[in-house]
Amino acid sequence: MKALLTMLVLLIAQQPVFVKGKGFKGYIFSEDVEMYVHFKEKPGRFTPTRAEVILCEKLLKEQLRNIKQSRAAQCAGSLVIHENLQRYIRQYVGYINEKGEKILWINMLWDESSYLEDVDKRIIMVDDGGNSYWNVKVSLKSAKIYDLQINGHG
Repeated sequence: MKALLTMLVLLIAQQPVFVKGKGFKGYIFSEDVEMYVHFKEKPGRFTPTRAEVILCEKLLKEQLRNIKQSRAAQCAGSLVIHENLQRYIRQYVGYINEKGEKILWINMLWDESSYLEDVDKRIIMVDDGGNSYWNVKVSLKSAKIYDLQINGHG
């Protein structure tokens, strides 16, 4: 019985938490969820709080337009990501870099994507798809967004 209770607690703890705010919605993934995303750093993990997500969303809205690679990486004739932020479903993953700083990795999926079936269960990685799929990192210490990665067209 004790083993069953422990398994239930672990399963519940690993379930992503739905979060919604003004102009955004997504899922916060626990530090316990197994990750298949490889960061350049050798990270530790943390579970982002709702307050950290709200801060990152504010920074994203303020800073995304000004990232130089943002315009260059977007495909001609495609939607402009900073003008359509409300249309993306987010997946939030927290990790701690080698300097001990908290980083929030935000995975963005277009809200009409055929990949959304499991968005609340696992991190969705898509090859290609252009501006419909992208991700960015946010440093909670410096309050800066960086490492914007926009998928290419296949």
